[in-house]
Amino acid sequence: KLISMFLVSLIPCYLGTVVSDLDISLLGIGSHRNPVFHSGIAFFLLLLILRQRQSVFLATLVAAFGVGLGSHLIWDLFDKADVRWIPGGALDRLWLGVNGLLCLILAKQFLSKRTGKTSTKMEK
Repeated sequence: KLISMFLVSLIPCYLGTVVSDLDISLLGIGSHRNPVFHSGIAFFLLLLILRQRQSVFLATLVAAFGVGLGSHLIWDLFDKADVRWIPGGALDRLWLGVNGLLCLILAKQFLSKRTGKTSTKMEK
């Protein structure tokens, strides 16, 4: 079951990593890394729309998307990326870090609630 969940999650995880760069295609390179696309907004909207659904399969897809998006944002944080319209490097990194971490944390919570595995304690 774990292997199948992993395989199912590969595509939405990949999509989560590339959704932030859609701003280049849609708005041009001058608008790359704007705070709308380089945030968790797309993932947060998915969570809001699907919050009542209890499907483990759907939760796996959504969580994988969140992990992909969150990892992209965290990567940009360490790459010291400049987020358009946010002044100063520290605020850029704060924006990316908070959004990236929220994506990762909420992805875990969303999936954990649907699989019944909510414990964060490591088993001995």
